[in-house]
Amino acid sequence: NIKCVKATGGDRGAWNFQNSATAECRIFKGQLDSSKFYKNVEYLQSIIEYCKFTSMSELSLSTYVGFVKSNFDRFRHLNRYLTSVNSELQYCLKNPTEVPEGLEV
Repeated sequence: NIKCVKATGGDRGAWNFQNSATAECRIFKGQLDSSKFYKNVEYLQSIIEYCKFTSMSELSLSTYVGFVKSNFDRFRHLNRYLTSVNSELQYCLKNPTEVPEGLEV
């Protein structure tokens, strides 16, 4: 429900839905490195597709990573990134409820 998101995020949040025809994501830093830029774009595209085609009961980090890896040709930059952070990724997959250091509330 876009109205709900507008009420909580407005035009200053991580997502801007002020224009009904677009959604603006503001979670990434500006990027001059093209491979990092494409990784970020692929991340957004993969999240949209993953959520579109996955039931609520199946949503998890593990199934998301599997989705990205099974679409390697479409998400090449994102897959390279996941490979580069493999040890951290494996830790998160084994400990899905643990809050990463620095993200505690």
